[in-house]
Amino acid sequence: MGRTTDSYNIQLDYFSNGDILLADSDITTLGAGQGGRLLLTRLDNCGEELWSKSYQRPEYLELHDMQLGPDDKIYVFGSAFTDFAELIFLSKMHPDGTLDKFTVYRTETVDRFSYALDVTRDQILVNGLLLDFSTQKEGFIGVFDLNLNLKWAKRFSPFESSGNAVFTDTDAIMGWSGPFVYKLDPDGRMEWLRILSGNGTRIAPVAGPVPVSDGAFYTVARGQIGHVIKLGPAGNLIWSSEPLPMLPKATDLSLWHNELRATVVPPSAPTTEIRQYFFHLDGTAARSSLTLDLGSTYFPERWDVSLHDTMMAVASLGAPGAPNRPQLQNFVMVVPQSFQPSSCFSSGNMPDQSNSRIDLTLMSVDTPSFSTTFTPLEEVNTPAEVHQTIVQEDLCGSVMMEPPVRRDSVLDCGQTWTVVLPPDYSWEDDLELPSMRRLASTGLYRATNRNCLSLEQLEYSLTLPDCSCPIYLPNSFTPNGDGRNDSWG
Repeated sequence: MGRTTDSYNIQLDYFSNGDILLADSDITTLGAGQGGRLLLTRLDNCGEELWSKSYQRPEYLELHDMQLGPDDKIYVFGSAFTDFAELIFLSKMHPDGTLDKFTVYRTETVDRFSYALDVTRDQILVNGLLLDFSTQKEGFIGVFDLNLNLKWAKRFSPFESSGNAVFTDTDAIMGWSGPFVYKLDPDGRMEWLRILSGNGTRIAPVAGPVPVSDGAFYTVARGQIGHVIKLGPAGNLIWSSEPLPMLPKATDLSLWHNELRATVVPPSAPTTEIRQYFFHLDGTAARSSLTLDLGSTYFPERWDVSLHDTMMAVASLGAPGAPNRPQLQNFVMVVPQSFQPSSCFSSGNMPDQSNSRIDLTLMSVDTPSFSTTFTPLEEVNTPAEVHQTIVQEDLCGSVMMEPPVRRDSVLDCGQTWTVVLPPDYSWEDDLELPSMRRLASTGLYRATNRNCLSLEQLEYSLTLPDCSCPIYLPNSFTPNGDGRNDSWG
C-alpha cells in the first residue's frame, strides 16, 4: 500500500477488534520547516480503508511514535516547530480519528533523534535527545497522565541519537541509547547505567527492551551479526542467544505467549525476505526459524511490527529502487504468525545460523538523573483535521471467497429466528451488531469471518407469510335462525 505523500516515519498498532492503525509523516516538508502533516489511517483486518485523516498546522509537524492505549485511544508523539524553536507535542485522538487533545511543550533543548512513546493503563512515557553542541549529549524522560498532563521529567547523560525506553510492570523504566542501557525507578531516579561492548568495542541494541519480571530482552547487532540478549534487573547479562545473520536496522523484538520473536532483515539487501527467529525465555531456540519471501525486492529504512491473535502486521518504509530496478517501497503486510504461504508470499525454514559470535560485556557508569523543564505553551494552533484518500495497490491479488454456507427458515406470523454466529464472524449489514441476533423480517442476512486468507460467508434466509392483513372473528352471535351469525365460532 502506498500514500499520496512521501513518508518520513511509519508506525502501526492493532485496535482491540483487529483493525490496524497506520501513522506517518510527510517528508516533503522536512526541509521547508513548515506545513508538516501527521497522517493516520485505519484499515480493517483485510486492508480496506475505514478512515484516513491528516492533521495540519502552519508550523512543521513530525511524527516520532504512535501507540494505542486504553479504550483504543490513539496517542501520538513528535516534534513541532514554532518561532524557529523545535518543541515536542503529544496528541490524543478518539478511535474514529477525531482529535481529543493536542499539547505542545518547550524543553531545554531538543533534537530530532531517538524519540519513543510507551502507553500503559494510566500513564505515558516519552523519551528523546536533548542536544547542546558545546556539552555532552543528554537525554530526557518525561512521564504524563493519560490526559497529557506532565507528572515529572528527568535528563541524564551519556546519551546518543538512537534508542528506546518502556515502562516495566512495576512502573520503573528500562531503556537504551546507543551503547548505553539504563534503568530508572518509578520517580525517575537513575538505578544503573551500563556501557555495552562486543569483542572489545562498543555495540548498540537495535530492538527492545521487552521487559519481564526479572529483567528485559534486547536485540544487539553490529555488521551482519546480531544476538538476542537478556539483562537482569540489576543490569547484568543473563544470557545471549546464538548468533543471527542480520542487518542492524529495521528490526523488531516482541514477546508473544511466552515466546520471543526477533524479526530481522537478512544480511544481503536489497532483499525479498523477512526473517523471524523464535526463542524460549531462557534463550534456547523455541522452534525452527522461518523466512518469508515477498517475491519483490525491498531495502527497508525502518519498519514497525505488531502482533494480534494469530496474525502479524508489518509496515515497512523503504528506500527508492535503482533506475530500471523497481522494488517495493512503502508497504503494509498482514500474515499468519505461522507464516502460512499464500498468493502473496512463500515461506520456509531458515538456513543455518552464523558461526561468528559477538562476546558481550557490560561496564557500569556512575551517573545521576536531574530534573528538567517541560513548559506547556498556552496558545497552540490545534491541527486541522482533513479527510484524505490513500493510494493503495494490492500486491497479493484478490482473495477468493469460499461458496457461502446457507440456512433457510420459514416461520409463521409473530415468530422470530434467533441466530448465533460462530466466533470471528460479523454481520455484513452492521459490523457492530452482537453475534446473537433475532431475525424478524423476510430477507437474506449475511455474515463473514475475519480471516482474509480464507474468507467464508454465512447466509440466513428467512421467509415469513404476509402478515399485513389481520383475520377478524366475530365476538357475538344472533341465534335467530336467519342463517347469519346463528352460532359461535
